[in-house]
Amino acid sequence: MSYDLFLFKRRNTLISKEDINKYLTVNLSIPNEHNSNSWWYENNETGTCFYFEYDEPLAGDEDEFEFEEFENTHFQFHLNYKLPDTHGKEAFPIVIKLMNDLDLFIFNPQFGAEADYPHQPSADSLYKGWSDFNADYSAF
Repeated sequence: MSYDLFLFKRRNTLISKEDINKYLTVNLSIPNEHNSNSWWYENNETGTCFYFEYDEPLAGDEDEFEFEEFENTHFQFHLNYKLPDTHGKEAFPIVIKLMNDLDLFIFNPQFGAEADYPHQPSADSLYKGWSDFNADYSAF
């Protein structure tokens, strides 16, 4: 089970799949060797790991999430639960840097998220949402 975030862009902006792909390839610590649709981050010193993936839309499929002002990039972020809090503290600033550098928006479908539409949250708000659920989930 993981904490999943979906990346959106404003409709009619010029950011492309290739732009996001290049950004992730350059800025994450593990080269994209095995799957051309996933980009892994791993810090051997802290043990933190998470990944982004591109979910290729199938012809004729409708997007699971649709918003009038935003277009789904089909890129997603995933961070597992049952991990030490340090994983979230390290991961979310990287997500926010990607969001800010490429002017992307994040849709967080988790229960209790601060917004039910794509927006530009802070690393602290994403961390809090993950950390609260992580603590509850880890108790089981």
